[in-house]
Amino acid sequence: MATVKIESFKENNEPTASEKILRKSRETFSIKDDLGRLLKVRAPSYLEKTDFIAALGERGALEGYITQVSPAMYVREIDGDPITFPTRLSEVRALLQRLDEEGVSAVIKCVVENIMTNDIEKEAKDRLKK
Repeated sequence: MATVKIESFKENNEPTASEKILRKSRETFSIKDDLGRLLKVRAPSYLEKTDFIAALGERGALEGYITQVSPAMYVREIDGDPITFPTRLSEVRALLQRLDEEGVSAVIKCVVENIMTNDIEKEAKDRLKK
């Protein structure tokens, strides 16, 4: 019987690019909105983004509309209640109605501070926290 040796191409025990992508895709952030609700936010995958835009139908072609509704892509939980990723326009609208201005503002703040920060800045912030 043949012996198989699995080699890793990692350098200095650092995660591979694929491991970094997986870790980032699972990273969840929490924020309270002005109403005191605890929102859990996570970046959508590329596939989720495309499904979200498809769910918008004709409205998905309108850049201004996408900007207004895109915070719904990031919400994963409201006050402990898991949120199913919206894949229909009616689901997007229902989630936005539930979030309202206070929730949407909190989601945008969380996304800008945690998800849209480029990796170098984020790593530097994480090091400062330690």
